[in-house]
Amino acid sequence: MTKVMQVYILLFLLLATSSLAYSQTANLQDIPKMFDYDQKSALDVQEKSVEDRQGVQVHEISYASPKGGRVSAYLVVPPGKGPFAGIVFLHSGQWDRHEFLAEAELLARVGAVSMLLDAPPMRPKEWQKKQDDHLQGYIQLVVDCRRAVDVLLARPDVDPKRIAYVGHSLGATWGGALAVSERRIKAFILMAGFSEFSVSTRAEIPPAQLEKAEPFLKAAAPLDADRLLPHAAPAAILFQFAQFDQYISHEDAQKSVQAASEPKQVKWYEGGHEFGDIRALPDRAEFLHQQIGIASLRPIIRKELEQHKAH
Repeated sequence: MTKVMQVYILLFLLLATSSLAYSQTANLQDIPKMFDYDQKSALDVQEKSVEDRQGVQVHEISYASPKGGRVSAYLVVPPGKGPFAGIVFLHSGQWDRHEFLAEAELLARVGAVSMLLDAPPMRPKEWQKKQDDHLQGYIQLVVDCRRAVDVLLARPDVDPKRIAYVGHSLGATWGGALAVSERRIKAFILMAGFSEFSVSTRAEIPPAQLEKAEPFLKAAAPLDADRLLPHAAPAAILFQFAQFDQYISHEDAQKSVQAASEPKQVKWYEGGHEFGDIRALPDRAEFLHQQIGIASLRPIIRKELEQHKAH
């Protein structure tokens, strides 16, 4: 079993089993309702610290999860009054909110306020809610991303018409569910997500454990990205995949791309699942430039590289 798949299975089994029947019978109209919450409830944003990084403010914060516990996050804010675009970042299953921090700082310099949240298992233990229902843990992940949009839109310097989402691996795999439940997001960047998580997981589980995992697999099936991405429109999607990804096959990648609604783009990169190809970040920034109107990042990247060479 691959390391990434082990992480995903562990996430689901830890988040644990009783409203499975609802998920198994859910149709498309039911799916967005699964991720509803009280948007009028208090955000209760609490700041732990703030650091100035060359004019960019990096706030370490937490906010109340509608599903219980608190969400640990970074809020990265540009200098100036705005209005700015807003971006929600969700990391891979092997990372946490730090994965996109450097990128968010760069994007702040071209006009984006970013929220980088921890998935439930990556949060401080005292902020984790023990789940008695397998499905509820997954629902909380998506709801907390929706709540991150609320945190952004509560700020007077964020333009509500220019919101985007960036997810890698774990974050990309659940992009379909977020797309059909959160219509305030105008653009999605999905990096190396599974198209059929339930199918891919079944293939990796040892036969002796398959019977035990079957309820979980059936519960996850209606939420597979390839079933939901056809309904992401009018949001635009950029897919990013790696040529030598050890977890996401070319066939799996193509299923996601073919299933997704228009408008969509797909780009491929050298290297593996971690996206070491330096072209991936500028391509994300260019897509965000086109979709939510941030300034071009390329001049800043060029300047950074020139300064690096000089040293």
